Amino acid sequence: MSAPIFRSLRSLRTSHRLARPAALLAALLALPLLAPTCSGQGPGQKAFSRGSIVIPMDACYQRTGGTTPAAGCPSNGGTSFDDGDVIKAYGLVYTLVKNDIPVYWVIQPGKTALPGLDVTVQFAGGAPVGKYDWATGTAGAMPPNNNGTTISYLGGPFVVDGSDFAAANAVLQQAGVKGVFGVAGVPTFPAGAGAVNLHVTSVAFQGFAAKVLSGGWASGGATAPKLALLNIPGGDGRYADHVLEGYLVRSGLAPLCVMANRTSCAGDAACASYGTTCDVADGVCRPCADPSAGSATGTHGTIYDRLEAADFLPPTCATDANCPAGSFCTTVTQGGTRYCDWRSTSFSSNGYKVLWLPHWTGPNSCTGTLGAGYACGTGFGGCGLAGSDQCSCVNGCGGNLTADQLDAVLATVGGYVAAGNDVFGECAGIGSLEGVYTAGSATVNATYADGAAASRFQTGGAGFPANGGVHITTTVTGPACTGPDGTSAPGMDCSGGEFYRQGYYSSPFLQIGDYPYTPQSGAITEFRPATGNGAAYLGDVVSLVARVSGGNRLDYFTLRPASEPRGNVVYLGGHDYSGFQGTFQAAGTRLVLNTLFNLASACVATGAPCSTGLLGACGQGQLGCDVSGNPVCLQTVFPGTETCNAADDDCD
Repeated sequence: MSAPIFRSLRSLRTSHRLARPAALLAALLALPLLAPTCSGQGPGQKAFSRGSIVIPMDACYQRTGGTTPAAGCPSNGGTSFDDGDVIKAYGLVYTLVKNDIPVYWVIQPGKTALPGLDVTVQFAGGAPVGKYDWATGTAGAMPPNNNGTTISYLGGPFVVDGSDFAAANAVLQQAGVKGVFGVAGVPTFPAGAGAVNLHVTSVAFQGFAAKVLSGGWASGGATAPKLALLNIPGGDGRYADHVLEGYLVRSGLAPLCVMANRTSCAGDAACASYGTTCDVADGVCRPCADPSAGSATGTHGTIYDRLEAADFLPPTCATDANCPAGSFCTTVTQGGTRYCDWRSTSFSSNGYKVLWLPHWTGPNSCTGTLGAGYACGTGFGGCGLAGSDQCSCVNGCGGNLTADQLDAVLATVGGYVAAGNDVFGECAGIGSLEGVYTAGSATVNATYADGAAASRFQTGGAGFPANGGVHITTTVTGPACTGPDGTSAPGMDCSGGEFYRQGYYSSPFLQIGDYPYTPQSGAITEFRPATGNGAAYLGDVVSLVARVSGGNRLDYFTLRPASEPRGNVVYLGGHDYSGFQGTFQAAGTRLVLNTLFNLASACVATGAPCSTGLLGACGQGQLGCDVSGNPVCLQTVFPGTETCNAADDDCD
């Protein structure tokens, strides 16, 4: 999931947001009011029909946390923004897709600034959009801060085509959906959560569909989800589950009560706001049931599975004959122990497409299981300081991974990526994968060790353990647009103190619009190649968000794009942006959710009804995949003999 930039922002937004570019206006006026859905559903320009639902993702029309909208946001009667919930918008998109409603991520290619405009809707005959009324399921008046005939969006808005309005509206009006995304301020949400603003267009318009989200997200029970969480309690006694849950709760995909056990109690009164009772023995509130989470070998979660050491640790072997069918005795640790490859693990058996490591210090990790619930403790080194969340920690392991076993676990992750799957390493997880070295030296940081040759995804080099690893900082030491020597980061653009990669402003990873990114402290806040150990980034690694200090570029957000057969690898510094174990920050949370939406979003042929954009009966289709793996609406009805049945049988 990726994140925040801007250059000449004020002049750019003023001239584009309120202006009516001649070329765009001409194209829009040429569209009929009921323009059809285009047949191709891969990336490309798309005509959206009247009645399309736009989910704004900027602070002008979806303001969260008091963020100041960028210059150019219109004002009407003194109202210069419309409060909404930009984080719950991601949860709403997920909900629509799970219900077989295609959602288009509209991002203008070639943006010259991160908060550049993505799409404009104009209607000379009146209001171009009406704000969706969650109570009635209909479109009302324009957003309160805009009474004009033009409305523009930035930050990568999501769009449901007008041909899918009826199906989408039926989902939106379900009590369980309306009661989460259509209301604000109820006890089951975090403080400050709001309703998601939706706009319904009065006219057809065009936009660039950078990504189509459709199908394949249904899971739970016997069906494994795409997302696996490395939930091994590390050498510091902390595990990662509450970090992930924080993002799910913040986005409306899990109720707040699933994290009730982060609250201490002596009696039930302290747990009343969660609707649960006090576990007096542990001194914490009992969490409610959490169907979003499951396990690799038991019941699967609807969103993710929690995986522990046993799921990653392959059996030892002497020859291939000692390994399960399809696996080979190829892993050799630094200590010389031989293990079967990653295909021998339960991790490999469920088809997970994304592995997330939000917090994991590998050395001395726990080998035991946390079971179906949580273990509450103080950790081994002040672990309870994670937002006062003592239930993200254990008091003891019952057993620890040896150095050889840790090597084998890292080799499992390496094999997983080599097979075309994706990894998202956040905070401490980065250090366990790459290895950490004391700044300016080749001295290994014992908290993380030196990683493994197979898991050095962004700094790998010949001669392991030399020529790889990272130097890190644990606190926010910026922001600084340039270092004290006045240097700048090549290829980066500065806004608000941080650098953002030029040429990637239109990447889905970096869609944060006008929400400013601020680095977050954590076990690893900033990272860079361990030059003291001869390390450098591999040639295809992209620094997306960084700063410069003392002539060194310090990274917050990096990407190594997939290259057949290897999968994507994304790193993000900072412990938590959701607000449950740190300070809530919309831009940082969006980086996480953008990354999760982007990784492994492979096409799945769901067969859901869709419009091909063809005339008459030929407009009927089903969602499938083309030969390139892009979603496409496959025609199911073909021209026939015209009959007197009030239908266009010959599709002319």
